Amino acid sequence: MRTRPSFQRYFIDEDKYQELKSFEVKPKDIIISCSGVNLGKLAEVPTGSPKGIINQALLKITLNNNIMQNQLFIDIFQSPNFKSAFYGDFRGAAIPNFPPMTTFKSFKFIVPPIQIQKDYIQIKEKINNLKAMHQKILDKKLFESLQQRAFNGEL
Repeated sequence: MRTRPSFQRYFIDEDKYQELKSFEVKPKDIIISCSGVNLGKLAEVPTGSPKGIINQALLKITLNNNIMQNQLFIDIFQSPNFKSAFYGDFRGAAIPNFPPMTTFKSFKFIVPPIQIQKDYIQIKEKINNLKAMHQKILDKKLFESLQQRAFNGEL
């Protein structure tokens, strides 16, 4: 499940914006927390988001979606096997940090053909929809059961 970003509002003038333009994020960019307790947490900037500048504790990734789909990258990046291989063991570290960019850029990501990525994403969406429908059915049955017990004076 992806985390929805929560935005803090800070305003800068045009000169400062131009100075920090390389830190601008756009819809569909992926931002990753690079240090501390939130290390490795990521979010995709939603479509329709206003212009924004990220701070130095975040990494912005703009994928070429003809090569790697955002959803697949996010799923790989969040998998326990990837985290273990990429971050290693941080026990005993005071404040864990994102590995150097040279390490990140040299990491061998799995990049299946684009059609396989799209098929994976469609199947995942279908599974998530089925899970949501199943949960609604369970919730309805639970409510009906509680309602029946309440009417029978069993609660």
